[in-house]
Amino acid sequence: APRERGEPPPLEGVKRELKGPSLVQYYLKIIGTDVEFDNHTVVSYNQYAATEHIRPVTRGSLPSLHFFYDTPPLRLRYTEQHKTWSHFLVNVCAMAGGIFTVMGMLDSVAYRSAFARRSRGKG
Repeated sequence: APRERGEPPPLEGVKRELKGPSLVQYYLKIIGTDVEFDNHTVVSYNQYAATEHIRPVTRGSLPSLHFFYDTPPLRLRYTEQHKTWSHFLVNVCAMAGGIFTVMGMLDSVAYRSAFARRSRGKG
């Protein structure tokens, strides 16, 4: 999903202090993304996720920095859509009907349990 406003990209401002020679590997997954607004304008950009692996250099190898890119064959598309007032009113009526039904069931259970207690007490 797109980052929230103000949320920095995964590698922005990342600094590492290594204790000695190291092999550093970054695995980047890059996904193309389109956002279509109500006025039919489309903004295209790339989202990415990053994973890093750091390990000390073994004897006979050199310190190095590697970037591995994975670009899956898919593209995300987000479309802005607004719901109508009639959709909102139908949802409100559905919630009110659900509340009415649940309260009716609870009232029925409370009435029957009270009636059962009364009839047990008389016999």
